[in-house]
Amino acid sequence: MHKESNLKNSRTKRLIPLAGLLAAGCCAAAVSVATFKQVMPPPGLYQIDSDGTLRMPDAGTSARQQTDGASGDVSTTTTSPGGKYQQNFKGDGPIRLCLPAKAKGTPVLPPALGAAACKTLSTTGSADGIVHIAQCASGRYQLTVRRLSETTWEFIDRIDLAPTPGAPNLEALRPMMKQMAKNSTPEERAKAQQALATLPQQQAKMDAGRAQAMAAMAKAQADAKTPEEAAAVAKAMQAMGQTGIRMQADARRVWTRIGEHCSN
Repeated sequence: MHKESNLKNSRTKRLIPLAGLLAAGCCAAAVSVATFKQVMPPPGLYQIDSDGTLRMPDAGTSARQQTDGASGDVSTTTTSPGGKYQQNFKGDGPIRLCLPAKAKGTPVLPPALGAAACKTLSTTGSADGIVHIAQCASGRYQLTVRRLSETTWEFIDRIDLAPTPGAPNLEALRPMMKQMAKNSTPEERAKAQQALATLPQQQAKMDAGRAQAMAAMAKAQADAKTPEEAAAVAKAMQAMGQTGIRMQADARRVWTRIGEHCSN
C-alpha cells in the first residue's frame, strides 16, 4: 500500500511543474498586460489542491483523483457499470509549487502536450479570467484561469479526445515524446528517448497486426451466413478503422499562495 501511495503521489507532483509554465507569461501576446497581471498568479510559493476526472462516455466509466495539497493524500474513485470503487492513499507531504519570475512569452501549453503538436485557436481575457483554447494532435484543449481571491487562483483544464478516421499513427506522438525527452526527469527522459528510437519498429509491428486482423474480419464478412452477421462484422471493421476512443478529461487545481519567496 505504501509503495502504491508513493507512486500515486509522485505522479501528482510531476503534474505541478507543468502548471507552473502556464502561469508565467502565458497569453501575454493575446491578452493585455493589465489583464494578465490582474488574473495570473505572481511569483511565489504555492500549495496545490487538485481534483481531476477522466471519463469514457461510450463505456460508461470514469476515474476521479482528488489530491489534498496540505498533506499530499490522494483519493481515487473509479465508476463503471459494475459499480463504484474508492481507494485512499497516504501522501508524502505538501504539494507545493515554486513559481519563479519568467520572461514574457512562456508557452501556454505544458511540455506534456507539446506546443509543436498543438495549434492555438483563441486566447481571450478579461477581469473574470483568461481562456486559452488549442487544437492538439490528441484532441481539443481548453485552459481557464481565474483569480478567486488575493491568495487563491483556479486553473481548469479540459481535454476532449475523439476517435479519428484512419489507422493509428504513432508519429503523432513524436512531438510529445520530444518534449518529454527534453523537459522531464532524467528517468522519464531516458524512456522517451528509447521510445523515440523504436517508434518506426513499433509502428511497423502495429500495422502488420492490424492488417492481419482486418484480413481475418474481411474473410468472416464474406463467409457470413446471415445479413446480421455480415453487418456485425462490418461494424467491427469500421470501429477498427478509427483511432482511439472518445474520452473527456477535466481537472481543477486551486493554487494557494503561502509565501512571497521560495525556500530553495
